[in-house]
Amino acid sequence: MDEPLIAEYPMKFNRIIMLCVLMGGALSIGACADSENPPLVPSPEPEPTPEAQPEPEVQPEPEAQPEPEANPEPEGQPEPEVQPEPEPEPEPAIEATIQQLRDPDAPGHPEPGRRVIVEGVVSATRGVVFFMSDPAGGEWSGISVFVGEANLGLRIEEGQRLRVEGRYQEFLFEGEPEPLSQINASVAGRAELLESGVAVSPTTVAVSTLADPFDGEPYESALVLIEGATIGQARMFGEFDVEGGYRVDDLLFNYNRQGLLEPGLVLESLVGIHQFNFGNTKVAPRRITDLFAGCDPTQDQECDGALDLADNCPPERNVDQSDGDDDSLGDVCDNCPEDANTNQSDEDGDGFGDACDFDFTPTVTVNDLRNPDVQGPEPGDEVRLQNLVVTAVGPRTFWVQEQVDGPFAGLAVFFVDPDLVIPGLVEGAVVTITGEYTEFAGQSQMGTLSQILVSEAAQVTITGTAELPEPLVIAPATLAIAETSEAFESMLVRVQAVTTSDDVGFGEFALGESGYRIDDFIFDYNNTDPPIVDEGVTFTAITGIHTFSFDRYKLLPRGAADFQR
Repeated sequence: MDEPLIAEYPMKFNRIIMLCVLMGGALSIGACADSENPPLVPSPEPEPTPEAQPEPEVQPEPEAQPEPEANPEPEGQPEPEVQPEPEPEPEPAIEATIQQLRDPDAPGHPEPGRRVIVEGVVSATRGVVFFMSDPAGGEWSGISVFVGEANLGLRIEEGQRLRVEGRYQEFLFEGEPEPLSQINASVAGRAELLESGVAVSPTTVAVSTLADPFDGEPYESALVLIEGATIGQARMFGEFDVEGGYRVDDLLFNYNRQGLLEPGLVLESLVGIHQFNFGNTKVAPRRITDLFAGCDPTQDQECDGALDLADNCPPERNVDQSDGDDDSLGDVCDNCPEDANTNQSDEDGDGFGDACDFDFTPTVTVNDLRNPDVQGPEPGDEVRLQNLVVTAVGPRTFWVQEQVDGPFAGLAVFFVDPDLVIPGLVEGAVVTITGEYTEFAGQSQMGTLSQILVSEAAQVTITGTAELPEPLVIAPATLAIAETSEAFESMLVRVQAVTTSDDVGFGEFALGESGYRIDDFIFDYNNTDPPIVDEGVTFTAITGIHTFSFDRYKLLPRGAADFQR
């Protein structure tokens, strides 16, 4: 090969590669593809340089056109609706037996989390949970069903054979060595009633087996029977020990309400749902006959061997029928077992009968306190009054009245603490009051004012509202002297056709010559605009609370409406 051609090879190869790139492969496949052995093509002859041409005239640039909108929407066309994504198909439920769910070694045992359909008989119910069993009993025969707030479309009752759909779970409580097998039917669960009145046979199991969390595992949630169970000491939360390291639980039946169990009691048989929770193995009886086999609760409600018609305490179990005070009431249900009180009166509701209650507060009427002809409590006694209507509220004092016609019906209530506030205490409120009964006497000892002293808000309970009693119309001369006035003390009264005479000081005015006065203790009638009261003013009627203070009987108007011109 001639030397000049060889010297041009690199430059030619580079131009071929550049043309392949610029022309997008328009050259022959052979020219672009074989980069390692490119063809040796001689360089083309250079083009002659053209003569100089005149520069073209500068043309004006065309006016800028507005850019079209990107993807303009056609006018008058509605926006297409957004179609929701299809929901995933629900997981199909598989058929399973209670034994397949409970026994991890059973053929067909599903993984936790699978939806299952199970048939079984309801052996016990408790709120948001019920227990379902194979009616024949045995190992792995029971399981719990959690319902929560779900409505399965029927009322779950013991003895129903159901077909239940839900999610199989193994729920492990914190600190427990073994999980609880359950069917969770609280979400998308359902139940079909197949029949009712089906009995579940309890499985007889030794206490030693049930007491061990692992040996007793096959009987979890199953109905079991323990023969010759001896009750041990009482535990917290209503539980009792059962000799052998087991416990009895009041989860399904409150046996403590009737005092059915006590240490040392030997039960011929003990039936219930076997569970393991809060670190202990337990049995939960469902009813009294699970504790006392053969008992008829319709004839002997607490199964103590004494029929109700002859039982001195039918609601409570008392085999020995003891009655220490011979009042025909058994000691276990007598609120004063050492003091005869057949009526079992307990007015303050503290569980101790009035006959033996050292802090008993009797319920009395205002008439009991105010009427001298009634032998009532003595001053200084603690008393309780009910259903009184508040007739007036003043500084540190309010007045109440019984809803009866006649005298001795009104009473003043005084706050020992000047800062005490009773929310909702207004005229018309109905109250119950507990406090100390006193007779407040002035310095001259010419008379007394009956009062109840209270020192805390809890001593006054508002129980409702009521219409105020009609004021009693009484002559001022009757109200001015003790002999005829005492019966109306603290009551709502009205005096008619009265004229104020002297301003006797301290905001008080005399009413004519009777000596009876009006007092601004509740309502400051001296500072109204225009003035309501002045000397020589005649009123058709004045209404208020009749009271005794500073050795005089007075009328306490409650507001402008109590003055009628």
